[in-house]
Amino acid sequence: LVDCEFVQLLAGKKLEPLAPGLKYNLHPITEKLRKERAETLFPMACSIDRLASADSSKQHVTVLVESSSAAWGETNLEKLRQGKAEQDEKDRKGPVPLAVAVEPVAAGEMEREGMRLVVFGSSTFVCNSYAGAASNRDFFMNALNWLLKRQQLIGIAAKAPQEFSLTLDVRRQRLIFVIDVVAIPLLAAVL
Repeated sequence: LVDCEFVQLLAGKKLEPLAPGLKYNLHPITEKLRKERAETLFPMACSIDRLASADSSKQHVTVLVESSSAAWGETNLEKLRQGKAEQDEKDRKGPVPLAVAVEPVAAGEMEREGMRLVVFGSSTFVCNSYAGAASNRDFFMNALNWLLKRQQLIGIAAKAPQEFSLTLDVRRQRLIFVIDVVAIPLLAAVL
């Protein structure tokens, strides 16, 4: 998948096919991500489709996340490798499904109760270089917890607090020292 906005941003640079997942559909995996308007990044993604021959009376397929309408499914892989992707009439127009969840329609049936499946259009969205980017890690962990039927653990992980440091030159350090240690106590003593 290729996104028009990323093609424009990377003009003149080597193109890396990167599809941002922007539209989350209703599902326990994506509920919190929808509320937070999170974004997931899917590098080298493939679109995912339900087979026309699939029996919808036995399984329920939910598209979890879709690309933007500016994305397209590139069919000319040679041009894509050269970094010259262009949308043409053969390409699939966006929005394109990037991840789906499959579960049995008749919940509670003993032989199918445990059958759940999540299919991602990219296997590299949880690699080290992308796991911390956007909400990839949260999306993956939500899918894993849903598969393991640990609904209480589905959510968005707490973000690590950022550390800020303030560096002052010697003149400002002395000024703060004089005000805090000398002037304010002296003013209090005079009053």
